[in-house]
Amino acid sequence: MHDLWDEARFKLSRSVKTEEMLEQLIAMGAEGIKAFAEIERLTEYLPEPPHTYSSDPSGVNTRFRKFAELRAYDPDSQDLFALIAALFVRLDQAENYPELLQQIRGLGEYARPPLEEIVANADLFADQQRGPIRDTSRQLLAEIEATENHH
Repeated sequence: MHDLWDEARFKLSRSVKTEEMLEQLIAMGAEGIKAFAEIERLTEYLPEPPHTYSSDPSGVNTRFRKFAELRAYDPDSQDLFALIAALFVRLDQAENYPELLQQIRGLGEYARPPLEEIVANADLFADQQRGPIRDTSRQLLAEIEATENHH
């Protein structure tokens, strides 16, 4: 008897979750679903735990916390793209860093604010440890700028 009860409860909780998910997808609309799918795809690139792959671990922790909170609350928010870019550029110790930078290039305009923030924060990113992140951000901004001027 006990097993059947657990199974019924599991099926019920699963169908409630499925219904909630469908309601969320309907609320998101087509654009939201595209954004949600793209965020899910990009999240696959994040190493675990992310801060151990960065010369700016506290910066990664802060942005990762914001990203996780926003993603839980508003999974199709466009702001998640900027947070992903902010995370990826800081993961300078990751083996797949060149691939992460390629993903940032693909984010285009969404990547601009977090990259500009790093370049503008000369004090924090002036040391030898974080300097390369600033230099990479500057380079990516120039590439995004050049790409937009060609369109």
